[in-house]
Amino acid sequence: MNGVKKNTVAPMFQLNNITKSFGGGFSLSPLSLVIQKGETVALVGPSGSGKTTLLNIMANIIRPDSGQVIIDGVPAQKLRPGRELSRRVGMVHQQFDLVDQLPVIHNVLAGRLGEWGLGRSLLSLFIPQDKHLAVHALERVGLSAKIYQRTAYLSGGEQQRVALARLLVQRPAAILADEPVSSLDPARAEDLLRMLVGFAREDEQTLVASLHSVDYARRYFSRLIALRDGAVYFDLPVSAVDDGTLARLYDLGEDANGEAICQNP
Repeated sequence: MNGVKKNTVAPMFQLNNITKSFGGGFSLSPLSLVIQKGETVALVGPSGSGKTTLLNIMANIIRPDSGQVIIDGVPAQKLRPGRELSRRVGMVHQQFDLVDQLPVIHNVLAGRLGEWGLGRSLLSLFIPQDKHLAVHALERVGLSAKIYQRTAYLSGGEQQRVALARLLVQRPAAILADEPVSSLDPARAEDLLRMLVGFAREDEQTLVASLHSVDYARRYFSRLIALRDGAVYFDLPVSAVDDGTLARLYDLGEDANGEAICQNP
């Protein structure tokens, strides 16, 4: 039979009518979206709009109350913790999730725990396993000189780089980042975002990050998904998002001096 073969590559994430409530109030109302492999997507919207909840559902950390989540073609509930999930999704939290008292190399190699068994994980605390991966990852983030330093002694920006290096050794198909630069000053925030987006593109990974800064979102990402009150307010290419659309998202008004103010922080 002649004909053109259809593209059967599954999306990286497919969410069908998911809902999630906490304490009787809906955090996410029925929400559907599709994110293709290799996309760089920023989640924006007012505080409390559901960005972190959505990321945690996409990471399979929490389950929706209803609806379906499909990760790389596999229903989320069928993905077991460990190798199956870690090869698909890696996450950077606001708190970095590092063990302060451990040397940098051990925090970086935590990205391999999904691949190792219990015995190898314990052995690595004494004799670091896959050390070459940690060395290469730390070189990429500019921290090779800190490999044996106690993580607690690093600055906030350096700790966030360690968290990024941990993702580099994990090598997931998709990276989810929850406010990855919220604790950094503007110069360090820009530097880390450049690395995060650059590494994702180099390694052909999907990247979805929640950001408070719309300016960063428009500068570094190709698609914006805006949430408000637990629902998708808009889902657009960056080129189609204008200042008026963003003003309506955040309920921007003007004070007596004509300065923009946020009426729904």
